[in-house]
Amino acid sequence: MTTKELLLQRPDIPDECVQYLVERAAVLQDEGRATTEHASAADIVRVAEELDIEPQYVEQAIAEWRLRSENDDALESRQRIRSRGRTMMRILVVGLAIAIASAAAVAIASYMAFGWTGIAGIGAAVLAILMWLSG
Repeated sequence: MTTKELLLQRPDIPDECVQYLVERAAVLQDEGRATTEHASAADIVRVAEELDIEPQYVEQAIAEWRLRSENDDALESRQRIRSRGRTMMRILVVGLAIAIASAAAVAIASYMAFGWTGIAGIGAAVLAILMWLSG
């Protein structure tokens, strides 16, 4: 006798609640098994037989679940990549802002100490570094 039939025979459970109870019990059973093990294809077929579900629909449900699972994994991967990209962009922007602020501070200090000659010296140093890096 199936679980559904047993529940339908109980006087303390209204017939309109039986389907919900069967579905909820299946979910609870799945959650319980998920912490210890994964359901095998045979387990799924057995439950489907108990619920009077034809095997072709069980296979279709499994195929849909696998496709959805693969799509979810791909989406999660894309989200991780985007998150890393955003983090790297923030680091770049902050680094660039610090570099610009530092360059401005050095230029101002050089101008205050040496006048326009100090700024020209900084420009020459930056040009020399760029040439060294490119060569």
